Formats: sequence, structure tokens, C-alpha cells
Amino acid sequence: MTDLRRIAAHRRDSQASRWSVRLGPSARSALLAILVLGWFTTTAAASQDEEPGLDGRAFHIYDTALARTLVEEAQDHLATERWSEAISTLQTLIEDHRAEVLGATFPGQGPRVSERPVHVGAANWANTQLHVLPPQARSLYSQRYDKPAAAALQRALADLDLGAL
Repeated sequence: MTDLRRIAAHRRDSQASRWSVRLGPSARSALLAILVLGWFTTTAAASQDEEPGLDGRAFHIYDTALARTLVEEAQDHLATERWSEAISTLQTLIEDHRAEVLGATFPGQGPRVSERPVHVGAANWANTQLHVLPPQARSLYSQRYDKPAAAALQRALADLDLGAL
């Protein structure tokens, strides 16, 4: 039995020495340099694959309770055909809440429903509502806001103020 153990130990040692490599200090340094360089290369390639302008930081969508309240108010006025009040509320959304968004929705129907939440701008929502008003309500809107809108446009053009447009 001792001969069998000696033979097994010899085989183990010969297989281990066949696969092991002895590296000197300069070879170890070179291997370490290659590994580090490879890591930097893959890190740089991964960062180039990311979309430009995205840095991985979180952001907050500016959604205010006041804009949502005004939308609900406008919907109530539109449903009851109180055109004057609806128009005033819609115009307030356009002028005072143009940088705000409404709560998340998932638009679409059936299998074509959006997979991601969509945040509609308060002013965009108000403009859409204005475009679908009945003729008498659109006429009332024109009477009320055509002259002030034309004057605001002339001021913005004279001042070269794109933000006022």
C-alpha cells in the first residue's frame, strides 16, 4: 500500500508542476501591468457605450399640486360647458405653469399602451384642450386673448427674447 501512495503522490506532484509557472519579480510586474491596462480599457469602452449626456445621476420631474388642481378645475369647467371659466383656467396653465408636468400616465389602448410613464406638460395639456373646444368657446378665447397675444409676440420679437415666445 505504501508503494501505491508514493506513486499517487508522484503523479500529483508531476501534474501540479506541469501546470504551475514560476514568475520572477519583473514578470509579475509585467503581468500586473497587463491586467490593470486591460481593466482600464474595458472600463473606458463601457463608458463610451453609454448614451451621451447621461451621467447616471437621478433627476426629479417638476410636478406641482397646483397644476394638477388647475387641470381638475379645467376638466370640471369643460365637462359642464362653462367656457369662460375653462378658458381662463387653461390660459393660467399655459402662462404660469408652462415648465411643469402633470402626473404620470400610460397612454394608448389595448396592446399599444405605453410601457413607460409619460409626463405631459401642463401647458401642452392646456393647448390640446383649447384645440378641441367647440366653435363658440374658441371664438370666446380669440376675443379674449388675440390682442394680448399679438402684443406679447411683438415685444418678444423686438427684444429678441426666445423665452417669451
